[in-house]
Amino acid sequence: MSVIPLSPRLRTCVHLLLAAPVVLLWAPAALADAPTPAPSKQACIGWNTEAQSLRTAGKFAAGRALLLQCQNPACPTAVRDDCTERLDELERQQPKIAFAAKVGREDRSAVTVAIDGTVVATRVDGRPLLVDAGEHRFTFTTEGAAPITKQFVLREGDRSRSEDIVFEAPAAAVVVTPPPEKPPVENTPPPFPAPRTEGGSVVPAIAVGATGVVAIGVASVFGLTASSRWKDAQDLCPNAGACKTESALSQKQAAERWATASTVGFVAGGALLAGGAVLFFLRSPGSTSSGVGRLQIAPTAGPHAAALSVSGAF
Repeated sequence: MSVIPLSPRLRTCVHLLLAAPVVLLWAPAALADAPTPAPSKQACIGWNTEAQSLRTAGKFAAGRALLLQCQNPACPTAVRDDCTERLDELERQQPKIAFAAKVGREDRSAVTVAIDGTVVATRVDGRPLLVDAGEHRFTFTTEGAAPITKQFVLREGDRSRSEDIVFEAPAAAVVVTPPPEKPPVENTPPPFPAPRTEGGSVVPAIAVGATGVVAIGVASVFGLTASSRWKDAQDLCPNAGACKTESALSQKQAAERWATASTVGFVAGGALLAGGAVLFFLRSPGSTSSGVGRLQIAPTAGPHAAALSVSGAF
């Protein structure tokens, strides 16, 4: 194997190419270890002056950041002391506000807070937030609830303000329990009714007997009327003699008619009572007739006769 000799210039280039990766790896570490350049006196004074302007404009957060920079040990002592004093004064005047969050009735600390669109906190745990003076729009968001946006006006020196943020609790899921299934209805025909074995109807017997009772009652009324008329006739026609006047004769004939009607009524009533008794005791035990008897009684009377009309259907 032969070796090609290299010229001194070419050999130097090869050495530089081999050393380049080492230089590239060493450079970032060297830059990181390099000390931060100390601020100049003019920079420290400029930070202090700018912080005072921001404080006057109510921009406490930006002024506070500059006052912290001008406390660098490289700054002149007089400037550092002035910055420290102004920082203490700014912290006494910068508004602070704390929040307590709830979801329904439950406390919630995992709440993100944004002021004028910029997120400043991801938890609400009672510690106050430093805010510039003036009106700001606060937006609160948490998991499982709709965001809330509120406007607050903060004033210088307001150090103990606290606000409650209450999110609406999510609606509880409504569980609808279906009604129990009804067992299928079987189309079973109803059983046939057992044959009735009741005896014959007593309605005809009761109807006939009641008719007899009514007939006897009417006959009694006729008899009382005949007795009264007969008494009047005896006063006008004594000892069965001839009646002296036409009126006396008419009274006597009327008494006889009422007496006849009463007799007929008693006879008919007795016969009907006997017939009802016979129907009751002789009714067929296997009869299933359920017909209802109809009975109509109509007494009639005329100038020369009286009668009792009985009709019915059984």
